[in-house]
Amino acid sequence: MLLLIGRIYTALSFALPLATLVVSAIWIARFKENGPQSAGLGPLMVGALTVLGVLTANAVLAGLLAWSQPACRTSFMLVALLVFGLLVAAALFWWLVGRPG
Repeated sequence: MLLLIGRIYTALSFALPLATLVVSAIWIARFKENGPQSAGLGPLMVGALTVLGVLTANAVLAGLLAWSQPACRTSFMLVALLVFGLLVAAALFWWLVGRPG
């Protein structure tokens, strides 16, 4: 059971930074100033880079886990499917909740 949890942790840890990078790039590309009270693009960039840094550090830890425990290694196909699923979930969430108006 613990090895299964390790494999799931490894797959998610490798998929999350890629999905977060795509979502953050879309947020930054679609950024619009909202008047003089807007904080600007800087805080959004700092937040996105902080989240990416933490997720990358987590992926490094997952890589060390997979290196030390071969049973926790995951396949590229599983990581790719998780990235696709996370991006679909983000798009669905944006469509249901995040649309302005």
